Amino acid sequence: MERVTDVAFHPESCRSLEPSAGNVATASADCKAMLWSLDGKHLQSYEGHLDRLARLAFHPSGAYLGTASYDKTWRLWDVSTGIELLLQEGHSRSVYGIAFQRDGALAASCGMDALTRVWDMRTGKSILALEGHVKPVRLFALPVHGALQLS
Repeated sequence: MERVTDVAFHPESCRSLEPSAGNVATASADCKAMLWSLDGKHLQSYEGHLDRLARLAFHPSGAYLGTASYDKTWRLWDVSTGIELLLQEGHSRSVYGIAFQRDGALAASCGMDALTRVWDMRTGKSILALEGHVKPVRLFALPVHGALQLS
């Protein structure tokens, strides 16, 4: 019902709902994310955030969707059922971005608190806080051809 704030595509997402060549997810200012078939059919909604969404990203498997919100959280959703699997807190201001490592084992969130956090998807815990920016971290990407290396 409000403006779209981000769009993501995954070629393998949600085949249980709609066998296709992929699906598109949208984030919006009405606090919702939605999944669409490529022909525009609404497939699923993801509701629970308390403030507008900034960004979203598909997990590499296509089975999960991460949403970043101005409510200072990011959430992980089951794409097929719309069920919230994780509610992640750890930022003191709006979470602006979410990305997944290529194998899906790690996620990273960034925010208006000038902080980037790395999360272990197996435990759901923040394992690293990257500090040092003096202004908000608004966008980033994890490597496509290689792994995020932590030591």
